[in-house]
Amino acid sequence: MKTKAILCLFTLLSILSFNNTFTSERRKTINIENFKFNRDIYDVTDIWKENEPFLGKFTKKKKWQFLPSKRTNKIAISQDKTVGFICYNKIDGFISAIAVANKHKNCGYGTALIKNSLADLFSHQHKKVVLGVFRGNIKAIKFYKKLRFLKTDKDSKYFFYTITLKNYLLNKKRNKPKLLKKVANKKQGATIVMITHDEHVAKQASRIIRLHDGKVVKTQKK
Repeated sequence: MKTKAILCLFTLLSILSFNNTFTSERRKTINIENFKFNRDIYDVTDIWKENEPFLGKFTKKKKWQFLPSKRTNKIAISQDKTVGFICYNKIDGFISAIAVANKHKNCGYGTALIKNSLADLFSHQHKKVVLGVFRGNIKAIKFYKKLRFLKTDKDSKYFFYTITLKNYLLNKKRNKPKLLKKVANKKQGATIVMITHDEHVAKQASRIIRLHDGKVVKTQKK
């Protein structure tokens, strides 16, 4: 009986430990910086090799494409560590490669890289941005569709997805939850307490309590 209790406790602690690690990973600050060959090429090489099934083999030719040229290369950094990269061309508006280190996937780094690159490309008067994705990369395809990329072409190995300036601007207006008013209304007799730093979300609440250093500084009622 004691053995079972100890085993259950160990399992519970393991789960809590995993969840805390994941949560802390999500809360890390993501910085997007310009790629510097001498500083970043080794980290980028390691990340590429982890993603070779979807990016293709990392050859010397692909290594030299990271040298300063018409192509723009950026990296995602978290706690002074390179965790992902993206390559794109400002001339034709084409994203040629994007990858995140395996142990840092599903933590927002890919989204941050894409959004930063789209902002840069659309600021250069492009009306659309195109990228290619390996046909078997189902997770990436779902990811691009979620960001309003539409499939516009294909070849024997890749699907090509395009996002227009219109859809990019719609993405910026998206993510304003509309469920709050539906769930927390008086007819259903439900109350939701939510913590947020997003003013758009906060404005949907019937009452806003503002805190600073753990103390209530202001209460607003609609």
